[in-house]
Amino acid sequence: MNDRKYYDYLAQKKALLDNLKREESDAQLKLTESEVRKAELQKASKVVNAVTILTLTEVKGFIEDTVSLCLSTVYGEQYKFGIDYDVKRGRSEAKVFIQKGEDKLDPKDEVGGGVIDVASIGLRLVLWLLSVPRSAPVFIFDEPFRFVSRDLTDKIVDMLREVCDVFGAQIIAVSHNEELIDGCDKTVRVSQVDGVSRVEEVV
Repeated sequence: MNDRKYYDYLAQKKALLDNLKREESDAQLKLTESEVRKAELQKASKVVNAVTILTLTEVKGFIEDTVSLCLSTVYGEQYKFGIDYDVKRGRSEAKVFIQKGEDKLDPKDEVGGGVIDVASIGLRLVLWLLSVPRSAPVFIFDEPFRFVSRDLTDKIVDMLREVCDVFGAQIIAVSHNEELIDGCDKTVRVSQVDGVSRVEEVV
């Protein structure tokens, strides 16, 4: 009787051990599959980043040329716009800079407001050009180029006319800059008398 009891006990333990071994084998297989999958994902991530950088590089020249054209029209050939791409923590990152001669300048800390004003207009144009679908070529500016020196206003007007001519764009701007206003094709003056707005076309 005792032998039978121990036999049954050992049989149960053996069955439990066999079951644990099967579970261990399944777990090891799943672990191996996970490691293979992880390696595949890491390779895929590298491929995606490489393709992303390649694609961005193709667009990079277009962005740089467009914004640089705006900058050079106003400030001369010494100013250019640039983008550096890098991969950090498995992600593609872009850093923009303003190049003046041989120096790369941080737009946040090392460039005046006028340069930023002009570059931002160029970037806005780029954003519109790359949009799908693309909206109507109408740009609305509120007090644009506030930080650009007044003696450069004629160059600002030249840049805006070039944008309008090349891209068939229309620009509507609110401004108190008389020199900029004089360069517009059409001017509408808005004044307020006794709390009532008055709109009149300036001929």
